[in-house]
Amino acid sequence: CIESIGSPSPRWKAARARGERPLVQYAVEASDTAVADDVLMAKWLLTVKSYAASPTSTSGGASGGNECECRLDGMLRCAFTPQNKILSAEFVFDVMSFMQQLQCAAAWDPVGTGKAAVEVPIVVNTLQMAALPSTECRAITSARPPYQIVQVNPAWSQLCGYTSEEASGRTLGILQGPATDRAAVARFMQDVHAGRPAAMTVTNYKKDGR
Repeated sequence: CIESIGSPSPRWKAARARGERPLVQYAVEASDTAVADDVLMAKWLLTVKSYAASPTSTSGGASGGNECECRLDGMLRCAFTPQNKILSAEFVFDVMSFMQQLQCAAAWDPVGTGKAAVEVPIVVNTLQMAALPSTECRAITSARPPYQIVQVNPAWSQLCGYTSEEASGRTLGILQGPATDRAAVARFMQDVHAGRPAAMTVTNYKKDGR
């Protein structure tokens, strides 16, 4: 997966032809490290830069002139024996976030335009990610009942017929109608109330009733 970062852009192909490889860097700062008794805790950062990871590159993209860059940070907890041998090491990080970065990077700039040719399907797992521009219909609601709409994107407005101003402050119940499966909605909301990931497929309606 790391090998595909930046593919298949012209710069990626040229770098491959030169025999270049992705640059992977792992860093732990002393200021982010704490030791108590036989346990060490540290914050770490993993950076993966594309094939165009040349300090003199002027192709644009990530910092330092790199065509593409993925970053992953997390925490390390390491326990030691009285003889200072490692007893256990635990790494905590967001796997899904990093995999999504790699997936998007692999589809980056296929014709050297600085943009991806198609939007890469991803699983949205943060508010910041959900608010990014997308051709996918997205509606963001409050985290607590009655789950009022706080933001919708243009794709959602185009599909459903409600402007952002019209939808704001209301609930997604505005899309429900006679053929909406109420039992499915109830099961979905049970998962939402419990804070569990949830999905459902039901019939909804546009503003004009279609």
